[in-house]
Amino acid sequence: MIYLIDDKKSRQELLGWNDSIFEKYNSILKTVYSFEQIKTEQLNTRSDIYSKESIILFHESFFDHVNNSHKKEGIEIRNQLTEWAADKNVPLVQFSGSTNARTKDGNRVSLPVKLLYQNLELFLKSILNKDEIDKSFKILLFGEKFNMEEILQIKKEIWETKFKLSPILNSKINEFNSLTSNSIDLRVTQDPNLLKTLINE
Repeated sequence: MIYLIDDKKSRQELLGWNDSIFEKYNSILKTVYSFEQIKTEQLNTRSDIYSKESIILFHESFFDHVNNSHKKEGIEIRNQLTEWAADKNVPLVQFSGSTNARTKDGNRVSLPVKLLYQNLELFLKSILNKDEIDKSFKILLFGEKFNMEEILQIKKEIWETKFKLSPILNSKINEFNSLTSNSIDLRVTQDPNLLKTLINE
């Protein structure tokens, strides 16, 4: 079972996920909106959320909400869940509105909230299709054309890394700035096309 732990039903609706769409996938997807629901439905067990067969998707601030923190701090509950998932190799997806990054480290994924809901149906179809979890995660992170998107993302990261790690390039840009009274900053300008434009102005 996939557990979608997110206390903002209104956000789900704004991002295109209403009850009728969730109903289509209720054989594999369980929505969780509060800690009270976890207690009432006794989901906090080894046969439910804490099953080795689970896939857990949760909003990072869920356990920070006063109604969901129970008697423990939100950070402590979140840490226990992530440690358990890592220990049991259970797929865990953390999503948030405060991040623009999408990362994957083994069975652990992090991505922006809008991207999660944008690609959630594709992800669920991939799970129903019994794809490898690695492929399903790539679909969640990058969409249906995940290979192309992943290549573009890696290209971007290569350029960013090149700029960050190249002391010669930094030195030349600083020299250029002093001669032209420009203020090109490689920490901000990491797009090679934009850099060309700024240099050729």
